[in-house]
Amino acid sequence: MLPPDHPFRLALADEVHARPPEPLDTPCRATYVSVLIAHEDRERERAQVEALCAGHGVAPPAAGVTHFSTQLGSFRFKWERHGEFSGFTLFVPGSSPKAFSEPATALLPDGWLAGLPGTTIVAVHAELMAAPAGAVDAATLASYFDGNIVVGGEIGAGTGLAYTDFRIHPDGFGRFVVCNRSLTERQAGRTLQRLFEIETYRMMALLALP
Repeated sequence: MLPPDHPFRLALADEVHARPPEPLDTPCRATYVSVLIAHEDRERERAQVEALCAGHGVAPPAAGVTHFSTQLGSFRFKWERHGEFSGFTLFVPGSSPKAFSEPATALLPDGWLAGLPGTTIVAVHAELMAAPAGAVDAATLASYFDGNIVVGGEIGAGTGLAYTDFRIHPDGFGRFVVCNRSLTERQAGRTLQRLFEIETYRMMALLALP
């Protein structure tokens, strides 16, 4: 027998199933924005999501839901409400002519992101691309990050590679590059979701610093 369950134990255990990753084809572009939103601004947040759906003729999220995913024209939109923050993710199939030159946010209505209540804690663009046959060229990799020092390496027992420079670029967004060697669609989606989550909780943890 165990000691009594914490009141939130089952809810926390089910959290991993409540927000399933999106299966993603390679190549793909994604953008993730995490916003700290006060409780009193939650209705404004929902209204902003509803307006985006209405503009594309799509039914809005049902009342009370905390996770919503739908196709809006040429991009897929995902909204996740957490305790302290909300996450907004956009997925667009295909690659840009040059990495990060055509981010998914370009498909949003002008001013939609700025119209969200709260303050931005994380904003990142990601490029999911096929891995080269040989080693990743260092010069090409550096060009994706404007010549900054890049960190990363193999993930998923060598099925992919992930890179970032931990910098906020002039457009206000960080960057991730994921090179797909043999990731399945679901593994690719899960990889991007985990990278976004790690970055969010890294930043949330750093808020505790003086």
